[in-house]
Amino acid sequence: MRVRLLLLVVLAAVPAIALLTYNASRERDDLGRTEQAEAIRMVQLAADYHGWLVNSTKEVLSSMATAPVVASHDWPRCSAFMNQFIAKNPRYSNMGVASISGEILCSALPVKPDINLKDRAYFKRALYAKDFAIGEYQIGRITGLPSVGIGYPLLDSRGRVTAIVYAALRLSSLQSTVDALPPGREALLLMYDRNGQLLAKYATATQPAVPATVSAQVFRQSLGDLSGTVDEKLAGEQWIFSYAAAGLPDDPHGLTIALGYPVSRLVGAAQARYRANVAGLIGVVLAALLAGWLGAEAFVLKQIKELAGAIGKFSSGDFRSRARNAESHDELGRLAQDFNQMANQIESQMERLQSISSRLSAQNRILQLVSAGKPNSTIFLEIVEFAQTYIPGAVCSIMLLDAQGKHLTQGAGPALPADYIAAIDGVTIGPNVGSCGTSAYTGQLVVAADIDADPRWADYKELALRHGLRACWSTPIFASTNRVLGTLAVYYREVRRPTLHELELVELAGGLAAIAIEQTQAKRALVESEHEYRYLFERNPNPMWIHDAETRKILAVNDAAIQAYGFTREEFRALSLGDIQQLPVGDEACVEVQSQNNASYIDRGIWRHRKKSGECIDVRVKTFRIRFQQRDAQLLLLQDVTSTQRAIAALAERDRQLELLLESTAEAIYGIDTAGRCTFVNRACITLLGFEREDELLGQSMHELVHHTRVDGSGYSREDCPICRTSLQPAPAHKDDEVFWRRDGTAIPVEYWSYPMRQDGALVGAVVTFFDITERKAQRAALQHQATHDALTGLPNRALLAEAARRAIEADGQYGRVSALMLMDLDRFKEVNDTLGHQAGDQLLAKLAERLASLQRPGDIVVRLGGDEFAFIVTGAESVQALQQIAHDLLGYVRQPFDIQGARLQIDASIGIAIAGLHGSDAGSLLRCADVAMYAAKQQGRGVAVYERSKDPNSQERLALTSDVRLALAQNQFELFFQPKIDLGTERIVGAEALLRWRHPTRGLILPSEFIQFIELGDMIHPLTRWVARQAALACRRMHQRGCEISVCINVSTRNLLDEDFPQALHAILGEVGLAPCHLELEVTESAIMLDPLRSRDVLERIRAGGIKVSIDDFGTGYSSLGYLQALGVDGIKIDQSFVRRMFDSAGDMTIVKSIVSLAQNLGCEVIAEGIEDHRTLEMLRLIGCDVGQGYYFGRPMPLAELLELMSATERWEPA
Repeated sequence: MRVRLLLLVVLAAVPAIALLTYNASRERDDLGRTEQAEAIRMVQLAADYHGWLVNSTKEVLSSMATAPVVASHDWPRCSAFMNQFIAKNPRYSNMGVASISGEILCSALPVKPDINLKDRAYFKRALYAKDFAIGEYQIGRITGLPSVGIGYPLLDSRGRVTAIVYAALRLSSLQSTVDALPPGREALLLMYDRNGQLLAKYATATQPAVPATVSAQVFRQSLGDLSGTVDEKLAGEQWIFSYAAAGLPDDPHGLTIALGYPVSRLVGAAQARYRANVAGLIGVVLAALLAGWLGAEAFVLKQIKELAGAIGKFSSGDFRSRARNAESHDELGRLAQDFNQMANQIESQMERLQSISSRLSAQNRILQLVSAGKPNSTIFLEIVEFAQTYIPGAVCSIMLLDAQGKHLTQGAGPALPADYIAAIDGVTIGPNVGSCGTSAYTGQLVVAADIDADPRWADYKELALRHGLRACWSTPIFASTNRVLGTLAVYYREVRRPTLHELELVELAGGLAAIAIEQTQAKRALVESEHEYRYLFERNPNPMWIHDAETRKILAVNDAAIQAYGFTREEFRALSLGDIQQLPVGDEACVEVQSQNNASYIDRGIWRHRKKSGECIDVRVKTFRIRFQQRDAQLLLLQDVTSTQRAIAALAERDRQLELLLESTAEAIYGIDTAGRCTFVNRACITLLGFEREDELLGQSMHELVHHTRVDGSGYSREDCPICRTSLQPAPAHKDDEVFWRRDGTAIPVEYWSYPMRQDGALVGAVVTFFDITERKAQRAALQHQATHDALTGLPNRALLAEAARRAIEADGQYGRVSALMLMDLDRFKEVNDTLGHQAGDQLLAKLAERLASLQRPGDIVVRLGGDEFAFIVTGAESVQALQQIAHDLLGYVRQPFDIQGARLQIDASIGIAIAGLHGSDAGSLLRCADVAMYAAKQQGRGVAVYERSKDPNSQERLALTSDVRLALAQNQFELFFQPKIDLGTERIVGAEALLRWRHPTRGLILPSEFIQFIELGDMIHPLTRWVARQAALACRRMHQRGCEISVCINVSTRNLLDEDFPQALHAILGEVGLAPCHLELEVTESAIMLDPLRSRDVLERIRAGGIKVSIDDFGTGYSSLGYLQALGVDGIKIDQSFVRRMFDSAGDMTIVKSIVSLAQNLGCEVIAEGIEDHRTLEMLRLIGCDVGQGYYFGRPMPLAELLELMSATERWEPA
């Protein structure tokens, strides 16, 4: 009994020892994996923390760039400010400002004079990219510490970089990763740059030296992956290093972080427990043996049996089995206590393993649902249940992002309140839309440990708190392409932050949801692709099959092929391509074709195929390369062309004979039978009708094909068609006003002849020959259009004006409306031709015509009369005031700028209005009245004027004035006024312009603009000009006698320049008066010269040869050419006052004034500006370089006595 008891005790201890050994091994392995995973998480957290530091540095530098101490460039105060900042923010080793050349302007730490940052990568990037830039990981040359350099540009108002704000981010800030480890935990943190250089190390206890071999091995291993582990010996002890790439997104290996633990410290505790348990068990066994050997059988056996029974149950898998005599304090009790303690440890380990196994089973169950194609709603519920099971107390949900990527919809959330789900369903994502909306928007994990205090929940916290939700963590669900598919959220009913283990579970659940979503999308795409393939393949009316690209064995065939070849589907699949396809027909080469949907296929030409019946057919073969049943294959598309080939052979000989006849003529020829079907056709006809082959026409009804519709779109019946009648009746036909229709649906005008064809005396059809007369009709239309439209602008010309006016007058007369003819003439148009050239002038007229045409109303018409004159027939107006408003609107559009040859031009115009019925009843009379009104508008500067009889030179009042002007010269009613001319440099009076006035006995003083035209019409211009020259010379001599040596200028007209006796008459007057020719100056307008340039030039050259000066008046408003002016050699150029007055209102006018001054200086001419009315204009002209000025600012036109008094009072002009 004693021996058996001892043997029983020994045998009972053996399973326990084995189980302890197995449990210790499993515990050691699990602990190693757990610690390894924790180390990887720690270094990844360190990398993420480093990323956060970089992003926060961007905000800090952005604020520094706008800080007053930096903006004021007070660098000493800036250095002190930076020093205070890094003292409060020890994560930065240095911070400061550098110039764009790299020189340190401001630094928190003292720097050596020779230190320069221009070679640093972050400095270069910030300087040239003008944006936040990050450099390499390095040992700082100022601080000597491992850091990463960061730069931010300072930009001025024009966006130019003026300096760089820099910061050195300590890598030592990552030591917090080591500090976060539990107390007593020994660890070593290493940091490397991209070249493997050890930047820094941090340890929790002693700092063992890191041999180069260990450092190199850890770095080499880290280059292969972004994270992982490596085993190395360090100081004679085995260490596990976990590493992660912590560099920037575009340079992840720029910084590598490795965290190492000694292996012995990880498993030491487990080994110690194992040794203690085994030692204890052995001690218990020995004690039991001793007690059994020495004790009484009855006293010991019962306890031994109970202990042995418990051990037996435990060994058989009942891990809840415990010894009941553990309360005893004797040896067997202590043995039972040790056994129970061992059993507790083993049960805890088994429960942990069971939990892991259960979680893996749940994951496997979810993946099986995905693989089985279950609906996402079912899978989502399973995923939510999985998350809620393994994250105790959690309430989970899944939300999906819509196709537009803007709204979240509910996927699953069975434990959330229904009204809460309804409230957030369809929410728009954004940066502050709770946890889910923000996570989907940013693509990042969002943890709101306290919803009430989290700003991202500001708009939704009342909803959440009302339903008892206090915390929410949300992670984005990513597709394999990194596109956000939705979010997985974990809610808690108390304020709570997640553990690392819980975040891993959340991420795992999100990954499972992503797999389910992508699997569903892939299956949907596959089903759609399969459906499309079956539709295209099986429903195609052409025979098709698919064969293996290598073996050429037929894999699939459609119904059309089965019907065409006679094989069953099973017989087809037993054949290869060689069993059906024999030899190619003809010598067509294979051609690879790119179809409209970018599918490439090969046209292999025509081949001979054998049907099941043995009959051979000719088919056109097209092949497509495809993938079918996981192999390379070819799809054949077949077209039976047997009948076509036979027809071609039968007609070949006849075609050859007819081709000689038909192809030798340029006329288009075709024949038809009595039914109107085409029997033959030549190449000219095929081409002209837009076809490619004659078989497209042969046998077709030519009337239905090309002659079915008239040119106006109405139908053309066969009964009315002369060609069809010719094929039935022996009478030829000829037409030149009909159209044939091309294949593409376009009509071509033709002239055709149709002749009946007979065979054996019977009428068998007709032959038709025709020409394309498009060019002939176009030429005819062009000639007609040219006769009635302006070539430059495309507008109707004067030829259409009369008919348009007649229709407008008749139409408005019936409806009581007002119609009118408006005549518009452009102001200063000549300056465009002179400054930019005639091509620019033509462009301006063309663009103006487009603008005017776009404004015309229904019933109106715009006409170009020639030059810069346009006429408008305006109909349907309510009143004369309405017509005036239309005219003003037109001027508004005309005055809008034009872009001509890169310059913005502004022009003006004058419009005269003649009312139909009131001022005339035909185009001629209306045009004359409108012309009178237009000139009145131009003279008055009003822009728009309605015809007034009082201003018509042919009216009774004007005719009376014409009669009076004939007496004026004889009765000495004319007199001269003088306006002084001032040298802008010296402000001395250097001349005066003689201006003619008519002192009428009843109407008072009349200006030349009111009577000069009657003088020219009455041929009084020559004696009047000589009178003016004589009076001006006498006045000038009087000035000289008073000691004022100035010159006098007079204006001459066009007719004076055409008077060959004019030069001799002028010199005779000067001789009689006794005035030197150099003191007389003639002012002539550009238009006066250009009326007859040759005669005018001859007259002016003779005048200048005698010493009289010649100036061009109103320069810029006429049409003279620069070459002509240079050849003429004038003495002065006078800038028209309209440009001078608008200099400050129009950039174009300012440019013209400057251009005229520059032109005159280049020609060696004196520049005179008229119309100076204020000091600002005077100063601007003086600045531009103008020589002489004239205007009301200096003095109004005055009698000679007043001018003499003015010159006697002062030598220099002074403003009043």
